[in-house]
Amino acid sequence: MSDLNPYAAPKAGLMQNDATAEWVRRKHLRTESHLKAVGLLIIFGGALVLMAQWMMGRILTEVFGVFRLSPWILGMMLLPFVTGAGLYLLKPWAWKASCLGMAFLIVLGLLNVPRGIADAVVHASLLRFLLGSGPRRVFQGDYQDIIRRTPLLRSQPASWGYILMAIVTVLLALAYGMIRS
Repeated sequence: MSDLNPYAAPKAGLMQNDATAEWVRRKHLRTESHLKAVGLLIIFGGALVLMAQWMMGRILTEVFGVFRLSPWILGMMLLPFVTGAGLYLLKPWAWKASCLGMAFLIVLGLLNVPRGIADAVVHASLLRFLLGSGPRRVFQGDYQDIIRRTPLLRSQPASWGYILMAIVTVLLALAYGMIRS
């Protein structure tokens, strides 16, 4: 008995069921979901930086009457959106860019010793995860082919990413409420 659909249109480009590809993909679905959550967190961080720059611009405009952003700063503000989206879509270039970015942020956190220790610890833990064996496997070239051969298997971002974004949003809303009152 054939695995082909007898009701398919002629030359429909049917994909054969590849059991080994499906097994490998199922084995790494959890890692994919964690990588997607990290990508969402990077995008969320970029949105927070964008909002902070906007608020800073409003304050500086009220105080000094003028506020300008250089093209370099605007380009740097777009980096989290690009790398976060690439990491969410499991693109290998985004993995490399995220690893370099995390290493850079660790160095910046260590230069600002009293306040930057927490930043350095968070970025170091994310870098440790990104350099682990699971993410390395997900971003290899043959795994990208496995993703293309198993289109029915989908991974969703891990729920801890949504929980962390909600906690940060609530804390920022509380801080904003305390400042406004």
